Amino acid sequence: MIHGENLPVHKKFVKYGQLKCELDEYLEQELERAGYGGMRLQRVPNATKIITYVERPAIAIGRRGRNIRRIEEEIQDMFPVLGRISIEVKELPSPELNPRVVAQRLASALERGIHFRRAAYGALRRIMNAGALGAMIILSGKLIGARARTEKFMEGAVKYCGEPGDDLMIEGYKQAVTKPGSIGVTVRIMPPDVELPDELEIKPPEEVEDKLKELMKEKEGEEAA
Repeated sequence: MIHGENLPVHKKFVKYGQLKCELDEYLEQELERAGYGGMRLQRVPNATKIITYVERPAIAIGRRGRNIRRIEEEIQDMFPVLGRISIEVKELPSPELNPRVVAQRLASALERGIHFRRAAYGALRRIMNAGALGAMIILSGKLIGARARTEKFMEGAVKYCGEPGDDLMIEGYKQAVTKPGSIGVTVRIMPPDVELPDELEIKPPEEVEDKLKELMKEKEGEEAA
């Protein structure tokens, strides 16, 4: 949260959200070559710690830490309200399950001239091989020729709306600039560790019978008492 400003609580939340968006956009631009996958703010005594998740930490840190020190100084000047800045760079354990990294790779492939279907199906296959429960890729723009169109590629469990669509699906977006025009790349992934509300667990009959016996004994004990 933003400290040191005499603002109402609701305005502090709005300003904090705006600050996070601006900081996230700046880091995405500066760490694009490193495969930027997101960031998290953490308050520490007298400072703000920024934890960044990238695909290639060595590129983000730079030679002898020059790149990351430069970014820290620029963030300090751009966002003085955060106080002293320290950046921690962490490697993404599974880049194929991060929608921002996948969208960035796919946009780069489109800019190199790879056919959109080949690039999209390849990205979708890598996502599912990484263990995702489902994924959807949306390409919108001038894919072929001068007329804009939208193509969707899906596999597995994909939720569009409601609480599962808002809370369980993670999303990333990137814009590819090609010769015909711009192409919007949206990637939505259902992570492998989520529990879907419509999932049912069928237990073996023996386990069900044991549970029924326990419940009957508890009921008999309550009636006897």
